Amino acid sequence: MNGTIKTILSVFALSAVAASAARGGARLEFGDGSLIDLGFRLQFMVVQSQDDLDGDGAFENVQDFVLRRGRFRLSGLVNEKLSCFLQTAINGATDEVGPTMRMTDARIEYATHPGARFFLGLHKAPTSRQELTSAAARLAIDRPGLAGKCLNRGADVLTVFANATYEPGGSGLRGEEGARDMGVTLFGTGALAADVHLKYYLGVYDGIQAAGADAERYAGRVQLNFGDAEEAFSVSSYYLGGKNTVGLGLSYDTQQSVAADAGGGTVDYAMLAADVFLEKPLGGGTLTVEGGYTALDFGGAVRLVTPAAAPAPAVTLDLRRSQGGGFYAQASYLLGGSWQPWVEYESWTSDAADGTGGYTSLRLGLSYFAQGHNANLKLGVERFTPEIPFSAVEDGLTSAVCGVFLAY
Repeated sequence: MNGTIKTILSVFALSAVAASAARGGARLEFGDGSLIDLGFRLQFMVVQSQDDLDGDGAFENVQDFVLRRGRFRLSGLVNEKLSCFLQTAINGATDEVGPTMRMTDARIEYATHPGARFFLGLHKAPTSRQELTSAAARLAIDRPGLAGKCLNRGADVLTVFANATYEPGGSGLRGEEGARDMGVTLFGTGALAADVHLKYYLGVYDGIQAAGADAERYAGRVQLNFGDAEEAFSVSSYYLGGKNTVGLGLSYDTQQSVAADAGGGTVDYAMLAADVFLEKPLGGGTLTVEGGYTALDFGGAVRLVTPAAAPAPAVTLDLRRSQGGGFYAQASYLLGGSWQPWVEYESWTSDAADGTGGYTSLRLGLSYFAQGHNANLKLGVERFTPEIPFSAVEDGLTSAVCGVFLAY
């Protein structure tokens, strides 16, 4: 354990040197008003966690080096109305080959009006504030565990700072597009008053169609900001003093017949998410607070049938373990523009009769911003406690992460 702590602290210190070298994006502009913008995102972590390696019910310490994200980003502006965005990500290694690249985002953006823009292709569905939060600006190192409850993330529970899932709380649902979805989103912003700003999203997507039915997925979101606006399609969990705002958001996401159930019918999906965000200057620093509530419903289906994947047989899962409701709350205070202590707490209550799938989680940490969103270091500790203990001797999982986050 002492060796692990030394490793984490060494990476935290040495990566500060690398972080200091980060710069802004590379942009190539043309005389006709078009341009190309190229960037990347790298997030490297030392992850200290626990696992039952020998099957005796007791946890042993496990340390991993993780490339959490490795991405190339390309933006292209054709004219004032037409643009595109492409982003790749690293897939994990397999037994045959090392890590490979895949496309996570591939969208066309068409601006018909200042208050109406269409996003076409592979992109984020507006299921919650956390789903729309940029990976470069997540407060508690990564998204809360209940952010995995949306359809495109499998209605799962995320743990170990979103580096793992808690299987008893998952649904077994999986889509073809990973964390994004293929479809069309109408997005717009506008000012209702000098300090009141509206933002809306309306979209239709392929979703998950595992029941032999061609049902589309529909998602929508409305957000109000009092003070500064959050104009972009994506948002941040902190703006490092760049905003003075209070935001209120409401999202709804639904799709019928996403899978078959054990009774011969189909599983319908619906998720409601409400959130609040605040960033305010306070006492020479910046206070940031965010909270949200999520309710997940599978339309009364009790058991999901996951199709067989040869040579494995079909699997039946109790959806009540994934279904339910919960909340998260996180807060930070930025000191001197560089140091940011933070805390995050969340709780989920499942609909299972014995509480399986429910949990609480607490994260504590500290971030250092060497160069704002472009270069920062984060250190955090997480305690994940499921409603049903892992074993007779282990009632929770403790993990720690130290990472360097670069964006160009």
